[in-house]
Amino acid sequence: MTNDKWNRGLAGAQKALDEERFHDAHALFVILLEYSVKHFGTTDPRVAAAHQGLGHACEAMGQEADAEKHYKAALVCLERKLGASHPQTLKMVSALGGFCRRNGNYSQAEMLLKKALHGLDHAPGLPAGDLIETLSQLAGLYAETRRVDEAEPLLARVIAIQEGNVQRDRSDAALALIEFAEQQIKRRGYREAELLLQEAVAIKEASLGSNHAEVANLLMRIGDLAVADCRHEDAVPYYERALKIREENFGENDLEVAAVVRALGGAYLVAGQAAMSAQCFERALQITENQQGGHSLEAAADLHRLAVVYSVPGTYAKAEKNALAALKLREELLGTDHPDVITILKDLADIYEAEGRSEDAEQFEARAKSALKLTVPAVAPPARKKVQPADAGN
Repeated sequence: MTNDKWNRGLAGAQKALDEERFHDAHALFVILLEYSVKHFGTTDPRVAAAHQGLGHACEAMGQEADAEKHYKAALVCLERKLGASHPQTLKMVSALGGFCRRNGNYSQAEMLLKKALHGLDHAPGLPAGDLIETLSQLAGLYAETRRVDEAEPLLARVIAIQEGNVQRDRSDAALALIEFAEQQIKRRGYREAELLLQEAVAIKEASLGSNHAEVANLLMRIGDLAVADCRHEDAVPYYERALKIREENFGENDLEVAAVVRALGGAYLVAGQAAMSAQCFERALQITENQQGGHSLEAAADLHRLAVVYSVPGTYAKAEKNALAALKLREELLGTDHPDVITILKDLADIYEAEGRSEDAEQFEARAKSALKLTVPAVAPPARKKVQPADAGN
């Protein structure tokens, strides 16, 4: 394997990581590691790259102990070959700090990220992205540990770097923040992304006004991040602000408004505010029926949401009514064996079971199983090989 082939192998392993084929990536990085150690020596940066790739793959598969072992091995390799103050070594320190942070080891993560940041601050000719990544990791750590006052100056540095790096105006600075936030989201850095988007909101409000539609879109995105991070109560005020702006821009009976109302209803439901959730879904259904008519998949989805909200003691009748209406629409629009139809059939079986209506529950459970068989056809057994009769002459 020449150096060129090694680079192609690394690209293939990285591609497997990007496509979330983690077992394939792990196998490829193992091959790269074994070859690198044999042909380049144990302290070669290519050995470190293979260890780091294995760390990513192991972490993605939930093998945190193995991931930590590989991350640390990569760091030791770089320290021995390049020195502790080399930018590539400092980037690995930052990566290890990010791993510690993701696993809740905040004290160790903070120590590593501060060490990396101190070194990167003094590294000549460093690409801006390397410094931004460490700043964002440390800001995210402070946000997660409710030290927002310490996070804000780090984010201010991120913004200053982004703006000065490409000499953008304020509008483009907001776009840069949004783009960087999306990168953080892909890495599940929801707190960093949220802080970045909050800064983007401030810029948009200053340049476009606080009631502009773009501000509402960003507020919706922040709310979605809070939901993705299982902080549904934190999402509510963002959705409420976005709702108010969209109502002012589009009116109270617009589909853009319905989208916010649904998101708000979902956040209320998980946050334990079922009555508020029901109000939201009822309103979303009304808007959908007004704009698209009652015979649509979106109307069926709103009815299904209401059925879920009402599936509690005291409101089973409402749950049944909405679920049956959703079932009728979906069967007409999608067919009787569609997965969304099967979901409602099973939900109806659960509603009837909770009400003590066992016969009805069994009927709908049977319908769900029957539809599922049509959706997932049985695999035919392999054909038996014919046994040829023995030749008479043998």
